[in-house]
Amino acid sequence: MEQFLKEAILKHLEERKVIRNSPHGFIKDKSYLIRQLALWIWENVDGKLARLSGSAGQLSALCWTEMAWVLVAAFCLLSGAYAQEWGVTLAPGPLAGGIGSCVTIPCSFTYPAGWNVSAVNWTRARDQTVYHSDEARVHAAFEGRVRYLGDLQHNCSLRVAGLSPKDQGTYRFRFEVVGDGSSHNAWTGQPGQRLSVSADWCRPSLWRRLKPGPSLNCSVGATCPHRPAWYNRAGARLSPGQTAGRAKSTKLRISPSQLAPGAALRCQVEGYWDECDSDQPLGTVAPNVPRIEVSWPAGKAALREGDNFTLRCQAAALRPVAGYVWSRGDVWLPEARQDLRVDKAAVSDGGSYACGVWVSGPGWGYLSLSARESVQVQRAYAQNWGVTLAPGPLAGWAGSCVTIPCSFTYPRGWTVRAVIWTRDGDQTVYHSDKARAHAAFEGRVRYLGDQQHNCSLRVAGLRPSDQGTYHFRFYTAGDGKSDTWMGQPGQQLSVSAHPCQPSLGHRLEPGPSLTCSMGATCPHRPSWYDRDGAQQSPGQTAGGAGATELQISPSQLAPGAALRCQVAGYRDECDSAQSQPLGTGWNVSAVNWTRDGNQTVYHSDEARVHADFKGRVRYLGDLQHNCSLRVAGLRPSDQGTYHFQFEVEGNGSSDGWTSDRGQQLTVSAHPCQPSLGHRLEPGPSLNCSVGATCPHRPSWYDRDGAQQSPGQTPGGAGATELRISPSQLAPGAALRCQVDGYRDECDSAPSQPLGTVAPNVPRVEVLWPAGKAALRKGDGFTLRCQAAALWPIARYVWSRGDVWLPEARQDLRVDKAAVSDGGSYACGVWVSGPGWGYLSLSARESVQVQYAPTGVRVTAAPGTSLREGESVTLTCSYNSSLPAPTSYAWYWGDWQLEGSQEEMVWKNITVEQAREYCCQAANGIGKSRSLPITITLRCKCWGRAPKDMNVTATLRANVHKGDPVNLTCHFSSHVPADITSPGCQCLAPGIVACVVVAILLLVILNNVGLCYLFMRGRRQAGAEGAAEAKKLRRK
Repeated sequence: MEQFLKEAILKHLEERKVIRNSPHGFIKDKSYLIRQLALWIWENVDGKLARLSGSAGQLSALCWTEMAWVLVAAFCLLSGAYAQEWGVTLAPGPLAGGIGSCVTIPCSFTYPAGWNVSAVNWTRARDQTVYHSDEARVHAAFEGRVRYLGDLQHNCSLRVAGLSPKDQGTYRFRFEVVGDGSSHNAWTGQPGQRLSVSADWCRPSLWRRLKPGPSLNCSVGATCPHRPAWYNRAGARLSPGQTAGRAKSTKLRISPSQLAPGAALRCQVEGYWDECDSDQPLGTVAPNVPRIEVSWPAGKAALREGDNFTLRCQAAALRPVAGYVWSRGDVWLPEARQDLRVDKAAVSDGGSYACGVWVSGPGWGYLSLSARESVQVQRAYAQNWGVTLAPGPLAGWAGSCVTIPCSFTYPRGWTVRAVIWTRDGDQTVYHSDKARAHAAFEGRVRYLGDQQHNCSLRVAGLRPSDQGTYHFRFYTAGDGKSDTWMGQPGQQLSVSAHPCQPSLGHRLEPGPSLTCSMGATCPHRPSWYDRDGAQQSPGQTAGGAGATELQISPSQLAPGAALRCQVAGYRDECDSAQSQPLGTGWNVSAVNWTRDGNQTVYHSDEARVHADFKGRVRYLGDLQHNCSLRVAGLRPSDQGTYHFQFEVEGNGSSDGWTSDRGQQLTVSAHPCQPSLGHRLEPGPSLNCSVGATCPHRPSWYDRDGAQQSPGQTPGGAGATELRISPSQLAPGAALRCQVDGYRDECDSAPSQPLGTVAPNVPRVEVLWPAGKAALRKGDGFTLRCQAAALWPIARYVWSRGDVWLPEARQDLRVDKAAVSDGGSYACGVWVSGPGWGYLSLSARESVQVQYAPTGVRVTAAPGTSLREGESVTLTCSYNSSLPAPTSYAWYWGDWQLEGSQEEMVWKNITVEQAREYCCQAANGIGKSRSLPITITLRCKCWGRAPKDMNVTATLRANVHKGDPVNLTCHFSSHVPADITSPGCQCLAPGIVACVVVAILLLVILNNVGLCYLFMRGRRQAGAEGAAEAKKLRRK
C-alpha cells in the first residue's frame, strides 16, 4: 500500500510540476518544499474555489502553508526512499595482492528507482570477462578462481583467488537493468579498480641441503612476521629433527629413506591467516601421489653406460606446481624441475629414484612424494675391436668341465653375424652353425655367451686330448661391409687326472664287498647311494686312503639295480650342465614341450615358444635324461595334454622321439589362494580367506613384512579378519595376506620373486559430465581405479571417508549424486597367487557434490516480542551448504527489502517495521527460503476516526463586509486507553497515514465549503439588507 501511494504521489507531483526550478519567495522558519506545496495549493485549489464563488479567493496563503506541513509529513511517511543516481563506487586508490593469494575488490553501485538489475559482470583490461552472471562467458584464465560476493541490488564486491602476475590490470564493473515497458539500460564504472600483483612474503619456498646432514628447508620472506613449521599429512608436528634456521626458515633434518612412498609433508606458516583459507581448505590442495616415468632411447632393451635417460615426475594438483624435488637412494639431488635428465649415464647414475611435488600458497606449502623407481645402468664395453679372456692359463680335471670366461667388443654400427671357438687353430670347438663343430666336441660344449658382448664357453667331459690353446673369433656386418676379429693370444687349457673321481674295487674276504675310492689328495670321502638317492648306511664302512667299503653280495642286488658312489661335500660346476654324454652313441641336439600338439610350451630355440607361455615356463631338465618342466602362473587355458619331444644326432644321422601318452594337466581354483572381503559391522575390517580344504590359515602383514597383530582375529572357514578402517591406512600403503605354513614350489623361482608381485600404487581418476566446472547434486560421476600390476588383478576395493564400500569393480559409478556421495575416496587393487595376496592402496581423492543451502531459518535477537523503540537483529542461518551462500535476500511477505547481508538490524523499531519476515540464501547452485517469523510490538494503538463532524458559525445580528466571523468544527471521537499487552498489533503506518491525509483533505474541503457558503450567505444577506434599507428609505 505504501509503495503504491508513494508512486502515485511522485507521479502526480511530476506531472503537475509542483517542484519547480525557480523559487517563489521564502518565509522565515518555512522550508522550500513546504513553500512550493503551499504555492501549488494557493494557485490550484484556492483559484478554482474563487472561480466557483465568482470572486477572488479569500483563504490566506499562510493557512495553506500550514496545510502543506501536514501533507509533507504524510508524504514522508509514505515515501521512505529517495531518488538515486547511476554510479559505481570502488575502493580509493589501487589494490595490491600477493602471488598465490587472493584479493577482495570492494564495490557498490546505485541506480534510479523503477529499474531492476538483470545482469552483472566484471572485466579486466576491457577484453577479459572475469565474472558474468552467465558462467559460460567467463574467461578460461579466471574459471574456478573468482567468487562474486555481491548481489543484484547494490553490492558488487568481487574476490579473485590464486593471484598470478597475469591478473594485474584494471577491473571494471558493469550492470544491466530493465524497467517498465521492457526498457533496457546499462552502466559501467569508470575509471575502474587498478590491481597489482607481487610476490607474497609469507608464501613458503622449499630447498634442501646435504651437509652436515640431509635436510629440507622451508623458508618465507624476510618481511613476513611469522615463522614456518613442518607437519605430516595427518597434521602432527614433526618436532624431532626440526630446528629454526636463519632468515625465517625452518630446517627438517630428514633423509629420503625416512619418508615412506606416497608420504606428504606440510609446511605451515604459524600465525598467518589468509582471507581465502575458507575458500580452499588446506587439506584439499595437497597434490595426488606423483609417479615417475622413465624414458630412454627407442629400440634399447636396457640402459648402458653412455646412454641418455630422462625421469619425469607426473602428478595432478589443484594448485600450480611451484617446484619439484628429486632423490637417489638416500641423497637429495639438486634438480628442481619436472624432468631429471641424465646425459651420458654412468653406472653410478643407477639406483632408486623418487620425486616430490611442491605446491604452495600464502602461509602454506605441501610436498607430496612418489614411490621409488629403480633405474639400472649396465656397464658398457669399450667401442674398440677386442676379445678379453681370463689372465693366465686354465686347468681342468679329466672327466670334469671348465668354463672359459670371455667378452668381446666392436665399434658402433656393426652387428655380429656369427661366433666361433677353435682349438689350436684347426678344431672347431663351437660354431653358430652347429653342423660345423668338430665331432670330438659334439655334445660336450655349451656356449654361454650371446652375439652382443659375452663369449664365454663351457667344455664338459674333459679329456687329455682337449688340452691346447682356444681362440674366439666373431664375424660382423654393417653399412654394406663385413669384418672379422680373432682374440689373441688365446686361452691356454691343461687337463690332468681328477683326484676326486672315484674308482671301483671289490673284495671277497672276510666278506663280499664293493669299494669306492679316490685319489689321496681329494679332501672328501665317498658314500654309497641307491638309484633313488637313499644312502646305503647298513654295511657301509670307511676304508683306508679315502675309500668307502660297501659290504654287499651280488644276491642282495636286484636285477637292473644301480648304485651310486658320491663324493660327499664335492660339487662340480658341470653337475647340472646339459652336456653330460648319454653314452649311447646319440647326442641330444634339441628338446621341446607342446600342449595339445599345437602350442609350443618350451623349445631349446626360445623364439619358437608360444606367446601364452613366454616368461612362465622353466625347463628343469638337461640334454641327458631329465626333461622336467615347470609352468608358473597357471590359468584355466593351460589345461590339456603335454608331450615331450627330443631330437638326437649321432653316427652321421639324426632322429627324434615324441612321448605317446603325454601328461594330462587340469587347472582348478587353488584352495590356498586367498580371496579378499570386507565388512562394516560390528566394525570396519578386511577379511582374507582361503578355501575350506586348505590346511593353513592366512595372516596379515604390512609392506615391510611386519605382522599386523593388533586387530587381527581368526574368522570362520579359514579366514583371518583384520579390524582396520580406511583412515588407519596411509595413502600408498600395501597389505600382504600370507598363508602361514604354505609353500609353493614356484616361490623360489628366480623368474617371479614374491616381493615383486605387489602392484604399483594405484590412483583414482574422477570423471564427470563434460563442460561442468564442478559436481552438483543430481549429476552422475565415475571414479576409476588405475594401476599397473605384474599379475592379473583379482578385484578392487573402494572406501569413502572411513567406510569400506561394497563396490568391487574398477569403476565406481554414482548416478544422480546426493550430498552424502561427496567425500574422500580411495581405491585398492588386490592381486593374489597360491599362498599370498597383495592389497595396494591409492592416495585419497576428494569429491565434492555441491548443493543449495538447506535448513534456512530466521532467528531474532533478543526475541520476536519487543517494545516500541527497542532494537532487534534478524539472522539468516542454514544447516549446510556447498559452496557457502554468497548472497542473502530479505522479504516482508512477498516484498523484497534492500540488502544482501546475513544479518538485518532494526534500530529503534517502529510499528511500521513490526510484521512477518523471511530470508532467502543463495550460493550459485540454488536458493532456499525460510519460513516466516512475526515481529510483534507492545505499543499504543490509534483511536477511531473522528465522526459526527459539523461546522457552526457565530454571527452578529448585523454583519457587514469585512467583519470577523468565528467558525467552529465539531466532531466526536472515541480514543481508548493505552494498550500495552504483548498481543497488541497496531495499524500499519501507511494505513494510518492514509487515514490522516483523508481526514485532512476532508477538513480542508469542509472548510472551503463553509467559506463558500458563508460568502454566498454574506452576499445574499448584504443584498437583502440593502433592499430592506432601500425600502426603508422609500418609506
